[in-house]
Amino acid sequence: MPLAAVLLGGCVSASKYKALEAQASSTSQDLSQARTKVEELNKQLGAKSQELSDARGKLDDLGKQLAKRDQELGEAKGKSDELAKRLEEADKKVKQAQQEGEELKREKDLISAQFNDQVSGSIDFLALTKASIDRKIEEMSLLRRKSSSGAEAGGKAGDSAPKSAAPVETKKIEAPQEAKAKAESVKAEEAPKSKAESAEPAPRGAAPQAVQPAGDAPKASEPAPKKRIVDDSQL
Repeated sequence: MPLAAVLLGGCVSASKYKALEAQASSTSQDLSQARTKVEELNKQLGAKSQELSDARGKLDDLGKQLAKRDQELGEAKGKSDELAKRLEEADKKVKQAQQEGEELKREKDLISAQFNDQVSGSIDFLALTKASIDRKIEEMSLLRRKSSSGAEAGGKAGDSAPKSAAPVETKKIEAPQEAKAKAESVKAEEAPKSKAESAEPAPRGAAPQAVQPAGDAPKASEPAPKKRIVDDSQL
């Protein structure tokens, strides 16, 4: 009885062992498959990690490029601001140059007007001076003719005739306005003198001469002498 029980128990234990062995083999195979899958997943994770690293490198490159572009944009903005300042300064200089040009033009016109006035006054003064000299020459010629005719009639040509022609008075050319005023005053003073000289009696023994009007005394009906422009060739 006990022997049969032992044998029966041994049979049961052997069958359980075989079942456990089969189960262990199946579990080992599952573990092997799981290990293979884990290795594949590790490979995939390695590839993904490489891709992520490459993507991170690309992002870093893009970040550097963006920073470089930002720097270039900042430099361009600085240059643009500098150009704007230069343009503003150039605009100010152009406006200043225009104002200076207008001032120079006004100054030039003023100087030109003053010069033209001075030239006109000088020309008028020279014309009056020449007319005065011509009148004096004419008066001296008249006096010489009168003296010569009186000397021939009275037989005293040596005493009555002038030995030499009186020197022509020359005047220093002064400022146009002052010289013009002096010329007019001289002209006014010479008028009565010329009348008195023409009314002097003839030398002794000479025939009476008719009193001739002075050359510089203008008649009442004659118009005032006009200004005439003379040049250097006429002087």
